[in-house]
Amino acid sequence: MSFEHDKRVIVYPNYVNAGRTVAEGRRVPRVPGAEDPTAPEIYDCIVNGLKLPAELENKAYPREALLRGRVRVALRGPDGKPLNPAVTSRSKLLREIAALLPRHPARVNRPKQPAGGAAAAAAAAAAAAGSSASGSKQQVSAKKGGGKKKR
Repeated sequence: MSFEHDKRVIVYPNYVNAGRTVAEGRRVPRVPGAEDPTAPEIYDCIVNGLKLPAELENKAYPREALLRGRVRVALRGPDGKPLNPAVTSRSKLLREIAALLPRHPARVNRPKQPAGGAAAAAAAAAAAAGSSASGSKQQVSAKKGGGKKKR
């Protein structure tokens, strides 16, 4: 049985996400990266900006199952020579993508989110709901440090 190995490079959005840590999957410095990039934005940067053949796939990132989308990029042709002389390795590809993402047309016109994004808004809403003035006696006693009654 013969198996042809796919030599294309895989790029997940977390690789160039400035909002992630290295432990969460970021592979480029924060400065050129963009907040929460999507796989279609990365695909556009590769195909239109770097002029490399790429394929968009609906696959999950292994460390975060809810993050869908990845891009497969061919860096070298069948003869082994780089298709784009400026991009000869995976690390150079990721740095170039990170530099192009902030100038992507979908990002230029994107509305600004408040600091912290959706997670901060959800936390603020939960805190506001939990600090309501009306509450049952059990909630009030729990807030005062009540607990098991001593006999």
